[in-house]
Amino acid sequence: MSCPKPFLTTVMMKFDSFKELELELKRTRLKRNIAKERLKATKLGVQSDIASINWLQKTLDGIKKYGSILLLRKLFKTIRSST
Repeated sequence: MSCPKPFLTTVMMKFDSFKELELELKRTRLKRNIAKERLKATKLGVQSDIASINWLQKTLDGIKKYGSILLLRKLFKTIRSST
C-alpha cells in the first residue's frame, strides 16, 4: 500500500535576490486573495440559493394552512346545513 500524499506540500525555492523573493511573495499574496474572493462569491451564491428555497418553503406552508382552513370551513358548513 502506498502512503497518501499530503494535502499541502512544502517546496523549497532558492532565490538569487531579494527582488525575486519579493515578487514571489506578491504572487503568493495575489493567489491567496483571489482564492478568498472566490470563496466569498461561492458563499454568497449558496446563501442566495438557500434564501430562495426558504422563501418557496414558506410560501408552500402558507398555501397549505390556507387550504386547510378553507377545507374546515366547508366541512363545518356542510355539517350545519345537514342538521
